[in-house]
Amino acid sequence: MNPHSARRHAAPTRPTRLAAVALACAAWTLAAPGLAQAQDPGGSAWTTPAALALPAQPLPATLAALSRRFGTSIGGEGALLEGKTAPALQGSMTLPQALERVLAGSGLRFVRSGTSAVTVLAAPAAGTATLATVTVAASTEPAPHELPAPAPGGQLARGAQIGMLGNRSLMETPFSVSAYTAQIIQDQQAKSLADVLANEASIRSDWSSRGGYSDNFILRGFQVNAGDVAFGGLFGIAPRTYIPIESIERVEVFRGVSALLNGVSPSGSLGGVINLVPKRAGDAPLSQITASYESGGYFAGHLDLGRRFGPDQALGLRLNAMAGQGGTATDRQHADVRSLSAGLDYRSPGVRLGADLGYLDRRTEASMRPAAIGAGLTRVPDAPRAGANFAQPWGFVELSSVHGMLRGEVDLSPRTTAYAAVGFRKNPTDLLVSIPTLTDANGNFTERNLNFFDDVDNQTAEAGLRAHFATGAVHHQLSASASMLWQERLNLTHTVSTPNSNLYQPTPLAPPDLSGYDTEPRLLSKQRLSGIAVADTLSFLDERLQLTLGVRFQRVVADGYNGQVPSVRNSTYGRSATTPAIALLVKPLSHLSLYANYIEGLSQGPTAPTGTTNAGEVFAPYVTRQYEVGAKLDTGQFTTTLGLFQMTQPSAFSTPGANGGLPSFGVDGEQRNRGVELSGFGELARGVRLQGGVMLLDAVLARTAGGTNQGKTAVGSPRTQINLGLEWDPAFAPGLTLSAGAVHTGAQYVNAANTLRIPAWSRLDLGVGYRTKMGGLPLVLRARMTNVADKSYWAAASPGLGALSVGAPRTLALSATVGF
Repeated sequence: MNPHSARRHAAPTRPTRLAAVALACAAWTLAAPGLAQAQDPGGSAWTTPAALALPAQPLPATLAALSRRFGTSIGGEGALLEGKTAPALQGSMTLPQALERVLAGSGLRFVRSGTSAVTVLAAPAAGTATLATVTVAASTEPAPHELPAPAPGGQLARGAQIGMLGNRSLMETPFSVSAYTAQIIQDQQAKSLADVLANEASIRSDWSSRGGYSDNFILRGFQVNAGDVAFGGLFGIAPRTYIPIESIERVEVFRGVSALLNGVSPSGSLGGVINLVPKRAGDAPLSQITASYESGGYFAGHLDLGRRFGPDQALGLRLNAMAGQGGTATDRQHADVRSLSAGLDYRSPGVRLGADLGYLDRRTEASMRPAAIGAGLTRVPDAPRAGANFAQPWGFVELSSVHGMLRGEVDLSPRTTAYAAVGFRKNPTDLLVSIPTLTDANGNFTERNLNFFDDVDNQTAEAGLRAHFATGAVHHQLSASASMLWQERLNLTHTVSTPNSNLYQPTPLAPPDLSGYDTEPRLLSKQRLSGIAVADTLSFLDERLQLTLGVRFQRVVADGYNGQVPSVRNSTYGRSATTPAIALLVKPLSHLSLYANYIEGLSQGPTAPTGTTNAGEVFAPYVTRQYEVGAKLDTGQFTTTLGLFQMTQPSAFSTPGANGGLPSFGVDGEQRNRGVELSGFGELARGVRLQGGVMLLDAVLARTAGGTNQGKTAVGSPRTQINLGLEWDPAFAPGLTLSAGAVHTGAQYVNAANTLRIPAWSRLDLGVGYRTKMGGLPLVLRARMTNVADKSYWAAASPGLGALSVGAPRTLALSATVGF
């Protein structure tokens, strides 16, 4: 263990922070039942839907709750209601829709008496003449706070969170999204976010968090940094380099830029947004324990508990605890992981509150970093043997993270909801790592061994309002949001040694002596991101035509420091930008949606470097523009989506000066990514599930310095990416599930001149699961093998940098999950 790490990690005073946040969460949650519930007596309960979350309970209690929720008097003779039970109500519905469900099969009916009164009566006896029954179908569109239902097969959901718009059905969303459920996470024995997103055709991991050090991704050909993964819809909360997936209910992927919907991410990632939905207690009690093993000797245990409390089950608690230790499938590598998370929630018809608190401690020894491309390289060397480790055996990455979030929603009326959320993250990381730079085709590289400390602390907040109203025949869904993120980064870096080594025959070095190095981290940067946004979805023709208009005003403020003691600010950045968005959705058929959108993304603009004629000039934030059209078809059992997109991103470079003068720096370059995405998920037939997709990408350097590489293919942008996953429950063996997954990635250029590239690669994964009972308790046994052929390959080249990541070695994963 690094002798300095204990001192550095002691600084955040973890027990104090944990206790303080836990007390705050508990106090807020316990106080929730006392909050007033707003009413809107003047609202039209008959036509305006409201969000409901009522448990199964005596019928009079449900009728009283509906009366309060809709501001409508609901009455009936006590003798008629006595002894009857109402089913649970979950979803967005009008008062008639709610009463239809509540009274179904009860022998009762309801009639409207006046503008704000309902009477419950006995249903007419058989044979009595009655008017024709009018059936009112509830909308399949979830309320903005509701988790969309899983699609048939359970692997993906029917919708996802669309930033400030809240949760939306896939078929009602004019953007490209997908949401992976806890079922697919558990069935595939995912241990990291990268494992889950290995199902996504539009995403590739630029290095594996299993044998590497951080969760970073390439989405639609653009980088999405680990620090830009959202948690519960907010940036700056999820652990920055590695995310324990055991506490996550959904992994949502929003493909493409989204400044209006999500604001600017801390690192300015533009390819899309990855959002993590934390687990919540369900209506049924949950008690599960999972024991697992992976190749190399890695053993882990995971406990998952969920309970709801109170007479109306309004208060929920979800606990997840995980511990793992042992060798990995990568040579000489060892991992030690501990994580603990708690999710509290309170739900009532008019108030919903949630609190999350998480802790992570992870140490990986002999962790690998991507191999950079040296200036004199003429051919990319072959990838090392699958599972080979070319990092120094004494290297390590040791990180800890404490993160938390509070979120609350109050229905001010049946048509208006106000919400607010705050969150934080403390994420110190100690590293002693080898950073290789390839120098020739024989696999030789120079190695820079660094000992550094990095800590990025965040605080984030958001508040907003969502309202539904009508102006004549036009229905509006109005959303307004204000957000703020504060970030402070501490860093301390020492170069320990710079030896030479080889991919295939690494040169081991003696462990370095770190006792003489300074251990106090220095302030490196501060950043403040603030934004105000408003959007309105206008619906026409019974919501078959929907037009979304929106605009966000965003300000980016960043201060750079000299990295010394005392800290001196040596740069300041402060710029603003306004980004619009427009999206159209047309539903010619109930199961077919056509959409088009224009939306912009933002990232911090550059500052002209020293040595240029305009040194110190601060440029406005980069604006990435996206055009997209697509179609979505939902047959009920299977959903297919097709999208065509174009994204253009500015880039900066220096132009040589005249007569040997200083160069000038400007934002004059551009990268243009065009692509086609086809995806599908659901049940092909009873017991047969398919999920996967294809992305065809044409990423071009449209404008470059002096036109040198103009028209070349962008770095790290394969033309073809394919993912397919198939599961089959054979009828002849009840409880048995067989699965197979295939991944294909086309060849990638690793330099802008397109003289170096890595070949295409394909991988096959196989799995089996068996559901049974042991001693009356449910038991699920799973086995999965990744990279069955143990193929050696370069998996990805980082966009812009070209650094190469090795592919996953053959890995056998076994697990047993028992409920109790």
